[in-house]
Amino acid sequence: MSYLLKRLYLLRNQVIDEELKAHGLARSQWLILFHVNRAGDLAQKDLQRMMRVESATLTRIVDSLVKKGWLDRTPSATDKRVKILSLTGDGQVRWKKIPDPLEIVEKKMLLGIDASTRKLLREGVQQMIQNLEPVE
Repeated sequence: MSYLLKRLYLLRNQVIDEELKAHGLARSQWLILFHVNRAGDLAQKDLQRMMRVESATLTRIVDSLVKKGWLDRTPSATDKRVKILSLTGDGQVRWKKIPDPLEIVEKKMLLGIDASTRKLLREGVQQMIQNLEPVE
């Protein structure tokens, strides 16, 4: 079962990467834009916690999005050490033109699977996640 889940994960990522390539984005960049778009303004430290990545990794990806003109990174008005991320005007326009790669991959992935089987799959995967998630 673990092998099949890993294979599904890799294929899913491959489809997502192909969808995003046309927009000049990598999966990690898209995910950052997704979170910032959803939040409006988002502290980089909060984004780091949400994505569960190292600070240096996130900074490198954010730097690339700032350089591409998708994101602004400004100091917080209340704490200059905190960096606030927001979509630029151009970033907002470009974001709206990107079809959601998660919807695209899910539609392809679930093709030919009926509603009752989808429900069982969802419940089974949710239970597996719950079984493995650390207790806090």
